[in-house]
Amino acid sequence: MNRTAHIFRPLQRFSVRLLALVFLLGLSFSVSAAITVTIVAPLDAAKVDTIMPVTATMQATYEIASVTGTIAGKTVAFTFSQTAISNRYGGTPGWMASVDLTGVTRGTYQLVVTAVDAMGATASATRSVTLDAKPKIEIRKPVPYAVATPSINLDIGCVDDDTGCGISVRAGTSMYGATGAAVLTGTGTAAGTVDLTAYIGQTVSLTVTATDSVGQIATKTLSVPVVDTARLALQASVPGRIFDVAADRILYLDDTVDPQLLKIRNRASGADTTIYSVAGGNPQKGYLHPNGVLFIAQPGNVLTTRIYDWRNGSLVDVAPASQWLWPLSNILVKGKYAVWSGRRINDTTGNYEYFLRDLVTGTDQLIVNAKGASVDYNGLAADGTVVYIKQIATTCVSCQFAYNYEIFSWKNGSSSQVTNGGGLWSIGPFTDGTNIAFTQETPCCSNQTFKTMFWNGVGVTVLADMGTINSSGSYAIANGYVAFTKPGTSGQLQVWRRLPSGTLEQLTFFSAGSQIDTISDTGAVTLTNGGKLYVYEVGGTLVELGSGLQKRYWLNGELYGVVGGSVFKIDRAATPSPVTTTTTTTSTTSTTTTSSSTSTSTSTSTSTSAPGTTTTVVTTTTTTLPSSSVAIALEQGWNLVGNAVDQILSVGSLFGDPVAVTTVWKWDNSNSSWQFYAPSMDAAALQTYATSKGYGVLSVINPGEGFWVNSNLKLNVPLPVGTLVSSISFQDGKPGALKPGWSLLAIGNPRTPSGFNGDLSAFPASAGVIPLNLTTLWAWDNPLGKWYFYAPNLEGQGGTALTDYITSKGYLDFSTNARKLEAGAGFWVNKPQVVTGTVVE
Repeated sequence: MNRTAHIFRPLQRFSVRLLALVFLLGLSFSVSAAITVTIVAPLDAAKVDTIMPVTATMQATYEIASVTGTIAGKTVAFTFSQTAISNRYGGTPGWMASVDLTGVTRGTYQLVVTAVDAMGATASATRSVTLDAKPKIEIRKPVPYAVATPSINLDIGCVDDDTGCGISVRAGTSMYGATGAAVLTGTGTAAGTVDLTAYIGQTVSLTVTATDSVGQIATKTLSVPVVDTARLALQASVPGRIFDVAADRILYLDDTVDPQLLKIRNRASGADTTIYSVAGGNPQKGYLHPNGVLFIAQPGNVLTTRIYDWRNGSLVDVAPASQWLWPLSNILVKGKYAVWSGRRINDTTGNYEYFLRDLVTGTDQLIVNAKGASVDYNGLAADGTVVYIKQIATTCVSCQFAYNYEIFSWKNGSSSQVTNGGGLWSIGPFTDGTNIAFTQETPCCSNQTFKTMFWNGVGVTVLADMGTINSSGSYAIANGYVAFTKPGTSGQLQVWRRLPSGTLEQLTFFSAGSQIDTISDTGAVTLTNGGKLYVYEVGGTLVELGSGLQKRYWLNGELYGVVGGSVFKIDRAATPSPVTTTTTTTSTTSTTTTSSSTSTSTSTSTSTSAPGTTTTVVTTTTTTLPSSSVAIALEQGWNLVGNAVDQILSVGSLFGDPVAVTTVWKWDNSNSSWQFYAPSMDAAALQTYATSKGYGVLSVINPGEGFWVNSNLKLNVPLPVGTLVSSISFQDGKPGALKPGWSLLAIGNPRTPSGFNGDLSAFPASAGVIPLNLTTLWAWDNPLGKWYFYAPNLEGQGGTALTDYITSKGYLDFSTNARKLEAGAGFWVNKPQVVTGTVVE
């Protein structure tokens, strides 16, 4: 026998069998072509709804040509996405599809996902799922924007693909949903009247939960304001958000449909007229006028904001997009006049143009075209007088800035300068057509002081020395009457009033600060304190009007309040005030006002109200620190927010509803790491996941800390009442001193980024010097999905260095968008390891 043949005969037989196997399997002998299909969602044995999202990942030698899914005789094609699988950074790559199982009988089915590569090889993965549609909740009552008075009628249905759908309704004050015992239950339907007296003066959350036969749950949360009708008489209700109220009409937005409908309700007939309905139009605010409505809509992004005048049945584009880059949203309407502003396309001056619009004739007049021009909320009077500020160059060599802000008055086609601050800035002017109230402040941005001023057409006098409290806007003016705030003995703001005669009166003596709400043409002042609304008539007493949920309007001498979609007339009948007793005597030469209240301390102050007239006030108050309550506004998606009060926030308490929130994140500067919280995980799962990723478990948000929230809903989250966190608390040498590196922060005093940078200096910078306390500062804009950016070194270079850099990177500019670091918002700062110097303007 041939020895060689004997050795290789078994090898030949093996080779033949191998080649046969290769042929049968259709595989390439030279290259491996394995495909691995992994179904990420749904999980095995999961219960799925009629619309079933599916995600999968593929590993393959060759390019994947196609992916399909099959279940219950239905086949769908998958598409590839870089963010198919969601995570906090936006997502990771994968294949995704949505399978519509409508009409398929509930039961267990096999889902098969099959991938085919470029060479024709295939592979599949299988999952067993149970089709059981989630229950669907039908809210028949209350209608959108309904108000509890304080009871409310509910009629709620539940639809499911099986019998026995149970409904429960719980009430609470958390914007993320209520907890506690059910206030209404039913099977298939839950109907009845719910008493919400315990929540008067608050907006209550009614959380509806529907549970089907296999335990699947659906929830909906309704926000319902609760009012005490002891002083409220219902005038009208509409199914939408009220923008404005007149004696004969109501302007409201029905945002329950798409496109949204802007409507006018005729109060006499109850008939509605739709004046604007554009897909994506997004009406934002509007005002009734004698011939129609002036309103703002945003058909697209922020740069396409438009101003429209619906007049005599026709829609007029006041600021055509072909001419204007963006009109500002602070349109003003008084009587038959309006003020609106904008910047021209391709404008390189940075100027704003302000126009006075005659709403009867539909014509516009240019008031001002200048850099730094601004008209505040009450800078327009019913007779067409407009007061505004603009930058005025100065030759002052010792001043920090080369310009001042001064106030001008425009009337009947001509402007005149009202103030000459001599190095001080005059801002925030309000007018009644003759008189002006405004703020005078030391220039930005550190250790500023403020005064509330009054101009009567002849000269300027001081109404209140506010010290370091920014008084801009903390006053109101009408028909010669001025309401203003002034610090009390322990810094709490008390409300005062100036009569046309020049007499000054103190209206409040509360131990905690008060805020001005409105002032009428007869001098009646509404104000808020501790969540309650009060009114003080001329020569009257302070009357408590109940909770302050309403937006107030004065119409024909009567006070009205808007809550939700309802208009109420407010009864102002005088009753003895339980808080304070005030006795006032006046004379033509001197005025003495003596007031008493519950006390622990006493002080006396004297101020000059008019030539030859002195007001002496003896005030006895309980000493407490000023406090304030703020709220966090959440949009759907990622929100950069912050804790602006001196209270520690429990993350689980505020953000513990998995229906509302996906995740919460806080940056730990000390350890350069993230802390993480997900309401969908229990404590053990949360700890395990965080440890696996190198995160810490997030439990609290400390005062002054910013944080991220990935929200599933648009919500308003109230923070605990507390003292606001000041920007100066982050100065070196203070307990909250800012650490080098990246930090997420929040403050309670609104500041520009430049002002915040200046506040970090323990001592004011020299004139013309910008300190380099920060490298950069960033704030996130959720609706636009963009960053606001600031860098002090670029600002210090002067000119357009900062704006040019922002434009080149596609960022947003704090200055041009009038964006400040507001309470409730969070922001990133990067502090250098060593402050190396300063930059001179």
